[in-house]
Amino acid sequence: MRDEKGVTLVEVVLATAIGLVLITVAYNMLFVGVKSHSTSVKIFEEQSDMRYAAETINNTLRFASVVFAVPEEQFAPDLDHRGRITGLAKPWNYIGLSPDGDALVHYEYNDDTDSYIMNVLAQPEEDLTYQLNFSKSSEAQDDKLIKYFLRGFKDDLEKYEISTEVEALNALHVIDWGDESNMSVALAYRTEETPEIHQRPVAAMTMVLDTSGSMDWNLDGNRPRGQEKSRMQILKETLIRMFSVMEDNGGENIYARLVPFHSNANSPHPNYGEDPEKFLKVQNDNVDWNSLINSLSADRGTNTGDGIRRGYHHLLDFNNNLGNYGLTDDTEVENYMVIMVDGVSTMASADVWEHWWHGYGYSDYILDDKNISYNDRNHWVRFPSQESNPSNRWNYQGRWHIGDGGDLCDLATDYVNQIGEDLIQAKDPAAEDLGLDGNVFVIGFSNLDEELESVKDIAKAVGIEVAEDDSDVENDFIDNDRVFIARDGDKLDEIFKNIAGYISEDLWQIEGPRITE
Repeated sequence: MRDEKGVTLVEVVLATAIGLVLITVAYNMLFVGVKSHSTSVKIFEEQSDMRYAAETINNTLRFASVVFAVPEEQFAPDLDHRGRITGLAKPWNYIGLSPDGDALVHYEYNDDTDSYIMNVLAQPEEDLTYQLNFSKSSEAQDDKLIKYFLRGFKDDLEKYEISTEVEALNALHVIDWGDESNMSVALAYRTEETPEIHQRPVAAMTMVLDTSGSMDWNLDGNRPRGQEKSRMQILKETLIRMFSVMEDNGGENIYARLVPFHSNANSPHPNYGEDPEKFLKVQNDNVDWNSLINSLSADRGTNTGDGIRRGYHHLLDFNNNLGNYGLTDDTEVENYMVIMVDGVSTMASADVWEHWWHGYGYSDYILDDKNISYNDRNHWVRFPSQESNPSNRWNYQGRWHIGDGGDLCDLATDYVNQIGEDLIQAKDPAAEDLGLDGNVFVIGFSNLDEELESVKDIAKAVGIEVAEDDSDVENDFIDNDRVFIARDGDKLDEIFKNIAGYISEDLWQIEGPRITE
C-alpha cells in the first residue's frame, strides 16, 4: 500500500489567497494601464482640438482683409426658435466661444442663405470650459499684429494654454475694441479683397500747416548746413509718406486739402504753388500728391488762428457741397483737422481801421471765409492800449494783421482761443458743428522748447484736454493721443502715420461689426 499525501485545507486557503492577490495585482495593472491609456488619448484629443483651433485662428488672421477683436457687448451668439444663429453682425465671420461657452466655434456667414454655419473647432469636454481673449500687441495704428490667449479649465484649474501672436498680413486694418478692463473675446473678420460696406462714410481732412519763415530752419533754429534738412524738407517727406499710408488703407474714401498758413491762410496762398482750391481724393490716379506737397514753401509770420479758421471753413464748404465731389447729400462725413506748428503764435487776423497814439481799433475774422484783405467791421473786438501791446507799432491803419510776426503775441493767442472755441468747438450759436470733437490733432514740430509754448494753448482752444505740468513741455502730452511733440523727422513721420492709421481705422469702426439686432 502506497503512502499518498493529500492537500491540506491550509494549503488550499493559502493557494486561493495567493491566486486572488495575483489576480488583483494583474487586474489593477491591466485597469491602470487601460485607464492611463484612455486618459492619455483624452488629453491628446483635447490638445489636438486646441492645436486645431489655434491653427484655424492663425490661418484666419493671415488671410483676412479686415479684422476686429470685439468684446462681449459686440459678440452675443444665440439660437432662435428656428435654430438660426443670432447676436452677430452680418456679414462678418467670427471665431469665438459657443453660446454655452463650452466649445470654440467658427461662425461662417453664408451669403446665399443669409445665415451662419457653426463649425466647432474644439469639442465640448466633460467639465472642461474655455476662455478666449484677443488684444493688439501695440498701440501703433499701422500695427497688424494681434495676440490671443486660448485656455482650457477644469474644476476651476487651468489645464491648457496656448498664447501666440499672429500678423494679419493681408488685412487693411486690425482693430481692437477691447481694453484691459473689458478684453475682446472674439474675432470678427472679412475675407473679400475689398470688403463692400453699404454706403461707407467718407473722411474730409484739412492739413493746417505752419509755413512761416522758421520752416526754412533746422530743428534747432539755425540755417541748415551741408546735407542737413530744413523743417520744410522734413515736413514734405513725411507728408508724402503719410498720404502713401492713407492711399494703401482706404484712401478711396478720404478727401484731403492742404491749408498752409503764415501771416494768413488766404486761398490761393503764396506759399502753395499748386493750390487746387478744393479737396482731392487721396487715392486718385489723376492727383499727384507728391507734386502738391513739394510746392509748399516758407515765409513770414505765424497766424495759427487764421489757419484754423480757414481749415474749418474748407471743411464746412466740403460738407455743404457734397455733389461737387460726386457724393449724395445723405453721405455720412467724418471731419478731421491736423494742425502742425513749428513756433509760437505771433500774429492774428484783423482789419486795423483806426489808429492813434494811445491805441487802435480793429475787427477780426471769425465766422466768415474771406481772405483777410477786405473791410468788415462787424466783429468789433477792443481798443488795446499802447502799453498793453508792445507790438503796437506794427498795427498801423490799413494793416490786416496784429503782431510783429516774430514774437509770441497775447492777441494772437486770444485769436486762436476765439477761433477754436467759436468754430471748432461750435460755441458760437451761428457756427455749424462739424463734429470735430476728438478729431483734431495738434503737432508741435521743433527741438526748441521756447518754440513749443503755444502748443498747449492751441490744444485747449480746440477742446483737447491736456495736463497741467509746466516742468517740461512734453509732460503735458504724455499718453495724449491728440497732441504730439516731434523733435526730429522720425518722430514726425511716426505721428503722421499714426494719424493716417487712426483716420482709416475710424472709417472702418463706423461700419464695423456692431450688433444691431
